Amino acid sequence: MESAIGRQYAGFGGVLKYPDAVSNASTLIYGLCMDHPFHNGNKRTSLVSGLIHLDKNGFILPEVPYDDLYNMIINLAAHNLKSAASAPQGGIGALPKIIGKHDPESEVAILAKWIRRRVQKISKEEHPIRFSQLKTILKSYGFYFGEPHDNSIAIYKDVEIVEQGFLGLGKPRIRIRNSKITHIAYAGDKVEVDGRTIKMIRKLCKLSNEDGVDSNLFYYNSGVRVDYMINKYRTILKKLSTK
Repeated sequence: MESAIGRQYAGFGGVLKYPDAVSNASTLIYGLCMDHPFHNGNKRTSLVSGLIHLDKNGFILPEVPYDDLYNMIINLAAHNLKSAASAPQGGIGALPKIIGKHDPESEVAILAKWIRRRVQKISKEEHPIRFSQLKTILKSYGFYFGEPHDNSIAIYKDVEIVEQGFLGLGKPRIRIRNSKITHIAYAGDKVEVDGRTIKMIRKLCKLSNEDGVDSNLFYYNSGVRVDYMINKYRTILKKLSTK
């Protein structure tokens, strides 16, 4: 495990050997897949970890068919990942196998090329999440949702109000008031919230980058993005569990 995660920090004189997100994520996928730190689940862990690494750095693989991701991991594990230099967008490639027997540097480079051809930058750093996951995030910051009404739902935050006694005498009394932040369209907990709505909510709740809550902190502090990734790629992970 230490070897697998140590490659992301390899470098000299303050310069990383794998300085960009794609090549850095590739070393993580490769290391977890090849170093076998677990008795079982190495390919599954490497895939999810790589996807989360890219996601945290603002990249996604939106148009890659699940079968291609599955085949990529299977071929990588078998030291059979072929160059994608001349492959179509969805293909693995048809060039000869990597040069050199089990050469880590070549394999990482080919994997990075495969990912780089398919990766896209996340727009505005807002990630798709379900309403249920948005509720979990907001709850961790003290916000909560009311009951849905007419295909909409309100977001609230409890606010403490300090009331002084008569003429300032006596012990101050603290009263809790439900403060409505906003209301948004709602079609069920399993429906995804679009990026524009999330951006608006973060701004109104003072949970935006400008308020000191960057995207990584907002989406990953509660762990919902990891859960999202696992659920999104559940079909691939279940299939990999048999290999």
